[in-house]
Amino acid sequence: MLAPEGNNHTQEMYVINLTEKSNEIPEYLKVELERRGLHLRDVPLESDTVIDPSLAERDRTGLTGDQVKIWPRDKQELIDSLLLLYGVTFGVGETLPVEIADGLRVDIRVDRLFEVGGRRTALLFNNASPEVWKSLPERQGITPVLFDLTSISTREIISRMLNMLGDPATYREHRFSAAVGSVQDRLAVRAWGFQLTKRPVFVTDRKIPPNLQRFFFEKGLAIVYFQ
Repeated sequence: MLAPEGNNHTQEMYVINLTEKSNEIPEYLKVELERRGLHLRDVPLESDTVIDPSLAERDRTGLTGDQVKIWPRDKQELIDSLLLLYGVTFGVGETLPVEIADGLRVDIRVDRLFEVGGRRTALLFNNASPEVWKSLPERQGITPVLFDLTSISTREIISRMLNMLGDPATYREHRFSAAVGSVQDRLAVRAWGFQLTKRPVFVTDRKIPPNLQRFFFEKGLAIVYFQ
């Protein structure tokens, strides 16, 4: 570890790994870490180790950003994006007739109406009377869910929607191995977000440097940003 000679300079750290192959850590990841002061040096245990030229070429070319999407800031549109991600057909602003007493019926407008796994769910973005809430599941076979969009956070919306869509996930720090072979446990990338299990997607509100987005692509994951 080398201390910087002047203030506001990045401290340089050198890490030497004894490895079976010299290309166990992707070259583009080494380059990005060097920009931040961390230098990785591989020392092959066998002197005749040869780097595959195709791997070096792949590191230079990189990947495109087609696998990066940004979900809208508007919370209603965010909910729609989640439903579309899972291929769920939904109705918008539908009116349901609800019988709250013998001979007394009222029409209630629901903001989103969809069915997942044989279960019909109505999303309401405004409060409804207790009688209406009770009548929907009892007489209509519909589960009402209230989202107070003025107070609920975006993370909570995503978490609750994922539960309803049958793919529960928690917003937390995830660890991804960044190497292969004998050093796969020595270097890991940690990122905060939702790791979906039924879709190859990593959903996050933390900015991932463009040069490191490729790391997720090579893991088979698309990146979705929410705000």
